Amino acid sequence: GKFVIIGGYPSHGKTALALFSAYTMAEKYRVGFFSLETDDGTLMDRLVARTALIPMQRIKRGELTEEDYEAVAASSDKIIKHRLEFILAAGMTVSDIFATAQSRRYDVIYVDYIQLIRGDRSRGRVEEITGISIDLHTMAQSTGINVIGLSQLSRPEKGGKTQRAPRMSDLRESGQLEQDADVIMMVYRENADDADSRRVLAIEKNKEGELGQVFLNFDGATQTFRRSFNQTPPPARRKEPEYKQLEFHELPDDDKDLPF
Repeated sequence: GKFVIIGGYPSHGKTALALFSAYTMAEKYRVGFFSLETDDGTLMDRLVARTALIPMQRIKRGELTEEDYEAVAASSDKIIKHRLEFILAAGMTVSDIFATAQSRRYDVIYVDYIQLIRGDRSRGRVEEITGISIDLHTMAQSTGINVIGLSQLSRPEKGGKTQRAPRMSDLRESGQLEQDADVIMMVYRENADDADSRRVLAIEKNKEGELGQVFLNFDGATQTFRRSFNQTPPPARRKEPEYKQLEFHELPDDDKDLPF
C-alpha cells in the first residue's frame, strides 16, 4: 500500500528503470504497467532487448541475425513466466486505473507517467495534478496495492557546470506529489551533457528507511542497468569565494596601504 515516485528528466532512463524494476518484481507478484506514453510494442521491444541482450536498433530495423533469433527464443520462456502485463492507458483517469488494477488482481502497478493521467480539466493544472496525486495515494492505502508512479521534472536551469542535481521540489506541476509519496527516487545523469555518464539513483524521501545514492551504469543499446563498480561520489564542486561589499566606515584604521 505504498505510493512511490520515480522522478527524472526526459531521456535520462526513468522508463527503462521502471520497466527493469517491474520485470524483476513480476517474478513474485502480479504487476501491471500502465503506459500513458509508450505503446506496448515498444515496451516489449525494450524487454526483449534487455532479456536477450540484443541491441534495440537491430530489433527496430528488423536486422536480427540467426544468433539473435536464437537468443530471443531462449529468453521467451523466461519472459512468459513473469507475471507482467502492459496496459495502454492513454486517456485513463485514476478511477480507470483503480478499476483495472482491482479486476486483474495486481499486487503492484506502475504508471508512466503521472502528468499524463486525465484529471479534472475544469480546474487549473496545479489543482488537477494535486487531485491526481491525492487519488493515487488514497488508492494505494485503500487497496494495499503498491503504486509506483513516474513523474517528469521541471526543466533544469541552464547553468553549465553549476547545474545542480534534481530535488523533490522539482517534481513537475504540484508540491502535493512531494507530500503524498512514501518514497521518492530520482534518476538522472551524473553529467547531464554526457549520455554515457553514470546514472545516479538518489533516494530523496523514505518514510520507513534510509536516504542515499546508488550509482548505476546504463547500456542504452540493451536497456540494462547495472550497479557501477565505482560507487564513489563525484568530487564536490569548488565553491566560489564570497565577496562582501564593505562600507566606508568599516575600512580598517591601521591599514597602511590605504591611499587616505
